[in-house]
Parts: sequence; structure tokens; C-alpha cells
Amino acid sequence: MVIGIDLAHTSKKSSDWSVAVAMRCTGYYDHDRSLPIVTLADMRRRQARLADVYRDGVLVERGFSRDVSELQSLYPGAPTVMYVSGRDDSMLDLMAALRTAPI
Repeated sequence: MVIGIDLAHTSKKSSDWSVAVAMRCTGYYDHDRSLPIVTLADMRRRQARLADVYRDGVLVERGFSRDVSELQSLYPGAPTVMYVSGRDDSMLDLMAALRTAPI
């Protein structure tokens, strides 16, 4: 099992979606070459901020980091990976601060 993350850069409704997928490698197809067979086990997809949003101490918007946490809880021990470009450096720091499992 592996969990892959692709984060949107904003929570605007016109922006990309943040997506986290849990994938399982189920074997190899081996005729003239070997190819991994990957099965999608679970997915979370939303246009949302990474962190929770509170107003006056009340949760008003659930952050996408909670979706990642749910997948990590469902698939304990699955490595969580994310492609990071220069623009994502601060998001990775925030993700690491919000998570209990490593990214």
C-alpha cells in the first residue's frame, strides 16, 4: 500500500482539487515485460484549504489534512508520498506539522 498526495494551491472553487489516493500493488503482468498492477483502494478529493479554519473557536471549514489523516488511519504503515516542487515547500512543512504520520 502507498498513499499519494497532490495538493491544490488554493481552496478557490476555480482551482485544482486536492487529492489523496491509497493504492495497492497487486502483482505483475509478465508476458514480454513486467508491469506493476496498481489498484485504487481509496481516495479523498476536495477543493479545500490544507488546515482547518476556525472562527471564534468554532470549526467552519474542515482542512484537507484531515482527509489525509483518515487514509493514514485506514492504511497504517502505508508510506505517504507527495511530489514537491519549489512552490510546495511551505505546504509540505505545514502538512508535516498537521500530520501524525510522516509524509
